[in-house]
Amino acid sequence: MVALVRLVLILFGLPLRLYSRELVLLALAVGLAFLALDRLRTWDFGDLLQNLGEIARLSNGSGRELLHALTHRQVAETVELAESLQRDGLYASTTQESAPLFDTLFAIGGAPYRGTDRHSPSDYFEAYGWFLEQHGRSLADRPLSSGADLRILTVSPQQLRQDFFEDSSSYLAFREWHKKNGVSLLWVDPGQASELAAQFGLGDADVGLWPRFALLFYPRKDGGVTLGIRFPGQTDHEPSYRAVKEYIGRLEAAAQPVDDPDSGIELFGAELASAWGAYVDVHARMDPRGRVARMLDSELQGRTYILDAAAGMGCESVYLLKRGFSVESNEIDPFLALEAEQLAQRHGMSLRLSHHLWETMYATMSGNFKFDATLVLGNALSLVTNAEHRRACIRSFRDVLAPHGILVIDERNYPQILAQREHILKNPLKAFGPATKGDVMFQGDQIRGYPAAISPDLIVWDFFLNGPALRGEDLSRRRLGGPLLELYPFKRGELLSLLVETGFYRIKVYADLELVAEDINEVPNDPRVTGADFLTYVAEKPLD
Repeated sequence: MVALVRLVLILFGLPLRLYSRELVLLALAVGLAFLALDRLRTWDFGDLLQNLGEIARLSNGSGRELLHALTHRQVAETVELAESLQRDGLYASTTQESAPLFDTLFAIGGAPYRGTDRHSPSDYFEAYGWFLEQHGRSLADRPLSSGADLRILTVSPQQLRQDFFEDSSSYLAFREWHKKNGVSLLWVDPGQASELAAQFGLGDADVGLWPRFALLFYPRKDGGVTLGIRFPGQTDHEPSYRAVKEYIGRLEAAAQPVDDPDSGIELFGAELASAWGAYVDVHARMDPRGRVARMLDSELQGRTYILDAAAGMGCESVYLLKRGFSVESNEIDPFLALEAEQLAQRHGMSLRLSHHLWETMYATMSGNFKFDATLVLGNALSLVTNAEHRRACIRSFRDVLAPHGILVIDERNYPQILAQREHILKNPLKAFGPATKGDVMFQGDQIRGYPAAISPDLIVWDFFLNGPALRGEDLSRRRLGGPLLELYPFKRGELLSLLVETGFYRIKVYADLELVAEDINEVPNDPRVTGADFLTYVAEKPLD
């Protein structure tokens, strides 16, 4: 009951449509003072007595009966609101219905504010502009504590990338609001967020945390939201305030900054990027006698200007630079870009590094330069989970090529994975070969990858530490950490059809980097193809 009374007293600050704040104050002071005497001692009694005196004066007027009726009604609504927030949750059919409540929470919650949200930047900016306004007013009222607030988006790097491509103006406006107001803006992979939320009993809630209370936001299927509140020291409702606070702390430790698009969008995160070399096996990928090098040497013969559009660790870029090619290396993930620069330095080379989004690469590249070949290797296009975006990417890969230039692009053999879904999910070590032996593109033996979730439209790729080698134990205990990779699983012949649709011809197909067929328009029904881990296409741009 003390916590309930505390909340009722907190709600004095709610803007009222029909009634004055003083009426609520008088009714609550009289009706609940005996239950909340310890709370009342913390009030500013000078202001309280002044308000009580003003209401007493109004009560002597001709509208006394109406005044008392309105007071009683408002107190009942306030108590009902308080009980709902703590017991079953307060339902709002739209989020903006609860806007008056948040004005009060920001006014009295203390600083700093730390919150989570599942929306992409542009969606948040357009749907919750009112919340940002309230947050901004709160920051203006407490300038000495500015800079400590933060917002964590539980969205995938693919969502960030797609959001910027679809609505860059709202995306940038959202980023600018946080910069201008000194609020840290972070993202964390939704898979990690869900694991932590389950650990602390939050379910699918977003949270807002102030020093004096925490608010839980449970989304509803009808578009509404159910709100719940928790106080420090309260243990009769789960999750507790302490659990929310610990959840936010763990989430913040795992989160990464949402950077401006011109400095990259984190698809991998620092931990996975630093381990990517061990997953790839840099030395094997760059070995002049290896299958990757042999394929590149054959296809790039007689060509000079190469765009490594998905540079990643920079293996192909460095190899080709050492072979005398002119190479532009493009990598949008800043952590991988740093790894690529360091690899080049170790080999005495320097990369010409750019950070273009594939979908808009032709428009954002300066000078209208045309390349002899564009490389998109390492299953990179699967990171684009939206169909229209994939088509836009391939058009962009075509547009940066000179006539008769070639696109070298690959895909993992997803039909094989989809067909064996049940077996792989039951025991990936036994049923998915690359989880134990690697494949032609990712040969590292210290870090292995495998499909942890498989559906027709999305495969989630996870990574585990393989040193010492696994012997049947639970893969989750060896999980590398960091974000999972969300990948689109190309269906049989789908990528090849996209190449044809976007104007490529004279297409070759490699199975595990061994040439299988030339000048094709459909994937051959060849055991070497159906049994391969990777398919690579070399497609030519015709004379325009």
